[in-house]
Amino acid sequence: MFGIGSSLFTLALFGVALIVIIRAIRVVPQQHAWIVGRLGRFYAVLEPGLNFVIPFVDRVAYRHDLREIPLENWGTTPGVPAADRPNIMLAPRVKAVPGLPQGPFVRLKDGSLFTIEGADALTSRDEGKSWQRRPLFGAGPKLRGQEDHRG
Repeated sequence: MFGIGSSLFTLALFGVALIVIIRAIRVVPQQHAWIVGRLGRFYAVLEPGLNFVIPFVDRVAYRHDLREIPLENWGTTPGVPAADRPNIMLAPRVKAVPGLPQGPFVRLKDGSLFTIEGADALTSRDEGKSWQRRPLFGAGPKLRGQEDHRG
């Protein structure tokens, strides 16, 4: 009654079901996050652990590593710009110099450096050789209230 054709069909059906199950299960390792796209658009972020997706519809578009990488271990020489990472400079270990701002520093659009020290804002236009100090919380311009506009 059941011949070779039905056993081949059963075997093929079992194979297709196994492929669908394997493609539906995603195990995300710890300290990772996977971005899932459904039909080419962002759908979800898979957290570490066991996750289920719709096979052949959902696709892992990006695998993001959440581990912290210390700057000392990036393999570049201290004080030399990292060639493959733009705008990152690894500074050698230095001691704090009394009287000089210690940062953190922000580069402004005009190229000057900016930092905050206590209640003052410091700016330098010559790479930290001299600093202009301005009060951060000073007496600003007087604001006129509603009572000044009586008529």
